[in-house]
Amino acid sequence: MPSIQDRLLLALHSLYRRENTYVWTHARIIEEAGSPRILKSETRLGLKVLRTQGFAVHSIAFSMDESEVRGSGHYITHEGIIYLQQKGLI
Repeated sequence: MPSIQDRLLLALHSLYRRENTYVWTHARIIEEAGSPRILKSETRLGLKVLRTQGFAVHSIAFSMDESEVRGSGHYITHEGIIYLQQKGLI
């Protein structure tokens, strides 16, 4: 089974493939990661590790049209995608 960081990165990649202009909240990333459910505290720590490694970025985005884009969130970097490819996860 992939590590929590790998599962979070896979969730960010999946969300990115659907719409690469959005940044994603902890709740949406947890939902996308699926079962077994990742705790919010594990998500915060896991995303911090991914940001430190350069695989994810924290950003602030606002949109008048899309409620999911208001506020801050995370997205995968190109390095994160390469990491997933090298591990054979995508």
